[in-house]
Amino acid sequence: MLRARAALAALLVVLAAAASACASGAAGSQAGSANSISVRVNNDLVVPSVLSVYILNDLGQRRLIGSVPSNGSTTLRYDASLSSGRYRLLARTTGGAEIASNPITVSAGETLVWRLASNIVTVE
Repeated sequence: MLRARAALAALLVVLAAAASACASGAAGSQAGSANSISVRVNNDLVVPSVLSVYILNDLGQRRLIGSVPSNGSTTLRYDASLSSGRYRLLARTTGGAEIASNPITVSAGETLVWRLASNIVTVE
């Protein structure tokens, strides 16, 4: 009975790790794709915090595109084959505070650079 519980616990750990790897790979799996938008986030906030980054469409629907470590910079990818248009970026700190960018018009293949301390988004 004890062995069965230990085996079940080990299986759950493996499944959780696999699910985590699949979820994190989805955002970056389209590197270089002409249908994706790259979002380079510079997490230069005065109070360091790990961030969850979302992209919001005109209807306010949000989609998680990845996370950024405190005092770090990360390039995330969003599959824009669904539609190009106006979006907002949203960063949520581990404490629950949210930072939203101004609306931006984005097309597939573009790279956005978001500097959080100044909340400025530029297109490259």
